[in-house]
Amino acid sequence: NDVKRIASRMTLTGGGKVTTTFLMSLPMFAELPLEELRRMSNCLESKLFTDGEVIIQEGDTEADRFFIIESGHVSVKKTVDGKITVVTTMTEGQTFGERALLVNEPRAATCQAQGNVKCLMLIRKDFQEILGHLICTIGKLGAFLGAYKSKFGPN
Repeated sequence: NDVKRIASRMTLTGGGKVTTTFLMSLPMFAELPLEELRRMSNCLESKLFTDGEVIIQEGDTEADRFFIIESGHVSVKKTVDGKITVVTTMTEGQTFGERALLVNEPRAATCQAQGNVKCLMLIRKDFQEILGHLICTIGKLGAFLGAYKSKFGPN
């Protein structure tokens, strides 16, 4: 089971710093150079959220953190036509909160703890320095491939 495999790699070193092994086990970070992973692990903070606690709120304009779920489940909710709808549930090893940090937009959804949830957090400054350029490059590549497919077909 992938979730159990990822969870088993979530080991902390002395001082509460996340090991690079855990970060490398996550697809989003697997290709980052070891130096960047070490730098990121030194910047991460850990926080426990209790059942029902809102981690990020849709529409929040004060977005200042990126999150990696270390343990537990997070429900993602969006307001659609005035009704709150659960879009998905995320679990160990999944990430959220990057969009608002990259494009300076309000939070696109509400993320709420289902049971106790432990998250690793990276503040805006560190996120942009370490991951911002990588995610922007991936986004541009995705947009290019999408335009290519619409112009030339799926093959």
